[in-house]
Amino acid sequence: MAPDLAGSLASTFTSAAIYAPQDGIPATKEARTQAETIRGLVADGKDPVGDEQAARERKRSTKVVTVRDAFDYYLEAHGTKLDRKTVQAHEQTRDALPNPLLQAPAENVTPSLFRQHIKAATQAPVMQNRHLGRLKAVLRFVHVEDYVKTLPSVVGMGKPHAETKRKRVLTAEEIRAAYVRSDGLPEMTATKEPAHGRRYPGEFTPIEAARKAEGMARRLSASTVRPR
Repeated sequence: MAPDLAGSLASTFTSAAIYAPQDGIPATKEARTQAETIRGLVADGKDPVGDEQAARERKRSTKVVTVRDAFDYYLEAHGTKLDRKTVQAHEQTRDALPNPLLQAPAENVTPSLFRQHIKAATQAPVMQNRHLGRLKAVLRFVHVEDYVKTLPSVVGMGKPHAETKRKRVLTAEEIRAAYVRSDGLPEMTATKEPAHGRRYPGEFTPIEAARKAEGMARRLSASTVRPR
């Protein structure tokens, strides 16, 4: 470090002590003594500022980042960037995973560790797939951000359960029949919104019918998932 920079550091340190005599800041005499120490270290070819930064980096690198830490880091970084539904999905996974998995070091999560604990979170095959997908997204992100140094092996894990895609979309008649059977609803018919604002029981607007159909489709798709 150049002598003029060393003098600048020492002068700054001394001025801070003289003009800001608060708790934790040394008195003037002590500050001058420490300034002389800094000059001596620099004269010996040492870098006191760099050494302090290196010490902080070593302390940071020794922190064990758990799976919970990784989720919290991901959610904090993406809180204002992702839509609310996506944020809630990752919060759901974080809150659903059992403590032994959440407290495990993020770098050490393996497929076997995930399989060992996921059944305590849910028995539903589709949800096990979803939790794995969100966990992998979180771990990839914290690795790219250099929050963890090693990408855990669970990131290479495939879905634990196969999912069969529907070959066709249900017809309106099939959706209507399924609703009647599953929910005990009266026969429903899609209708335009009446001018007087009233509808008879069992009548739905096209938008309402579509929303109900989406919910039924999700329930039906869940029933088509089979374990490997």
